[in-house]
Amino acid sequence: MDNRRQIVGFKKNQNQENNYAFLIMLVFYSIAGAFVGMMIMASQFMLGLTVFFSYLMAMMAITLITDFSSILLDTSDNTIILPRPVESKTFYIARVTHILVYLGQLAVSLSLVPCGVIVYKYGLSLLLPTLIAIGLSSLVAVFVTNTVYLFIMRFANEEKLKSIINYFQIVMIIVLMGGYQILPRLISRFDYERSIFEIHWWSYFIPPIWMSGSLETLKNLQLDIPHIAFILLSIATPLLCLYATNKWLTPFYNKRLLTMSSSVESIQKDKKQNQKSLVNVSKIAVWFTSSSNEKGAFSFVYRMLGRDNKLKLKIYPSFGLILVFGLIFFVNAKKDMAIIWQELPTTHLYLFLIYAPMMAAQTALHEVPFSDDFKANWIYLSTPVEKPGEILLGTLKAIFLKLFVPFYFLTSIAVLFIWGPSSIDDIIFGFCNNFLIIMIMASIWNKYLPLSVPPNAKAQAGNLIRGIIIFICMSIPGLIHYLISKSTWLLAIAVPIQLLLIYILVKNYKNMSWTKIKNIT
Repeated sequence: MDNRRQIVGFKKNQNQENNYAFLIMLVFYSIAGAFVGMMIMASQFMLGLTVFFSYLMAMMAITLITDFSSILLDTSDNTIILPRPVESKTFYIARVTHILVYLGQLAVSLSLVPCGVIVYKYGLSLLLPTLIAIGLSSLVAVFVTNTVYLFIMRFANEEKLKSIINYFQIVMIIVLMGGYQILPRLISRFDYERSIFEIHWWSYFIPPIWMSGSLETLKNLQLDIPHIAFILLSIATPLLCLYATNKWLTPFYNKRLLTMSSSVESIQKDKKQNQKSLVNVSKIAVWFTSSSNEKGAFSFVYRMLGRDNKLKLKIYPSFGLILVFGLIFFVNAKKDMAIIWQELPTTHLYLFLIYAPMMAAQTALHEVPFSDDFKANWIYLSTPVEKPGEILLGTLKAIFLKLFVPFYFLTSIAVLFIWGPSSIDDIIFGFCNNFLIIMIMASIWNKYLPLSVPPNAKAQAGNLIRGIIIFICMSIPGLIHYLISKSTWLLAIAVPIQLLLIYILVKNYKNMSWTKIKNIT
């Protein structure tokens, strides 16, 4: 079942069953473990093993949250098992055992190369203690993650908990993708061979340091107070965590899980809170739409962008990647931060900030048509809609106002703060230019109604020639902005031309006929 279950980050073609997803992930983790092994080889003992155990426990916690949230929060089997003479502890331990076996396989794949490096560099005598430390680290990671789950469940219902997990997944995607770009650049600037790991008072609160300190004790036979404390903490803490989980956390977990699955009051409270939201979608739709069909599509997509967890997981990481690109700029500069900050107003980096929000908008424009519930697209054909372009235009406006405008507002503040009031004309021109580019992309791409296409159609939707044309159409407005950015009067003259082009594209897009709509049967 673990092989058949779709793993977060490894979802490929959903049209056919994947029996090798788990094996592929183990291979990927083994490759990632090889990079950690290289750090152990290049660094001092204590520092290298602390990095290794930190990476190991972090990956355990991330996997437990991202890939096992559906199993931990699943209440479908309660109706079958709980009425029978099965204690809640037995039921919970069965789940924990499944998770420990799963995480044990991940630990083996992550630790395969690092253990080989440890044996090669420090001798075979450390292999067994290292394996024991890996097992103890897994117990601590499971306990900490479950404690976080229970703490959140104490104050949140099932839907809120799933939303919190969803945002955590988004953050983890950004961190992992950003780390893939930034960490190699930082490693090249850090001298691991000459660095010395020092023990501080806060070291006694960090489990990876306990494990590496215990192994250092066995390696050097260094029986001083800090190292003896590390041994006691690394052995006693995981066992106490296991006892506390079985004694106190398990009964509370099962009771809260049952309460969450049957709570009607919490769901009604959430609905009332949503109704009292600061953003009134209906009023916004009236302001920015011109027909009932456009208004309906706008309201529907605007709400889905804030409620559909799968859709948010596909779109929201693109916001974080913009921050990653900014960090890469500072890392690659290889200068002092103060010097970079002083030189920043003399650069054209503000153009990147002005056009960066379009990345999220174009990602949403591509992802919104695809949904697991695509069979509900019959609703489009059952209603008397003469111009499906009205639905597409309402969708585009919802994406623009929900995702682009708030982020563009923040980037504009950053541009004004760094480059001053002289950049106002660039901000205005860039806003119009961004909407023009989005309209060009929407006009060229295949036309799909929102949430009407099966996910496995993405592979069929790709077109190399179309992609090249879109890239050219996106590049030309940005290049024009770069060429005329130093002339305020040229920017002022170009804005009316932009607005005229936008008006023509919007009018044609709105009057689109059914013959241009794809994947509607």
